[in-house]
Amino acid sequence: MKRQVRNTGPWVREDRLLTPEELAWLQSMEGRAVCEAMAGGEFADSPSAIARWRQKLDADLVSAAWVQVTLRNKARDKFSRADNMLFDRVGLEQATDETIARHKARRFEELAGVTDL
Repeated sequence: MKRQVRNTGPWVREDRLLTPEELAWLQSMEGRAVCEAMAGGEFADSPSAIARWRQKLDADLVSAAWVQVTLRNKARDKFSRADNMLFDRVGLEQATDETIARHKARRFEELAGVTDL
């Protein structure tokens, strides 16, 4: 059977965005500890590892934490504080490296404030 793919347009992200509850959990002490454990060697990168994590946590939380760990690994090239930041895949891909952003921001030093939309 052929799988049908919906054409949702180029503005829709393929990845599921985190819920407000998942974001709050990732910022909690427990969420930070889980991300640290996953980054430190208790990976969630195989079916058996995922099953072990799901014995301790809800499946959505395991997924949210593992996505953050993998995105933070990719983000280290762009951000010095990547391990303390939250990302989504598209946002990370489109984010300007902090060194370049700092350089560009110098154009606005004399202004009282700038809003980046």
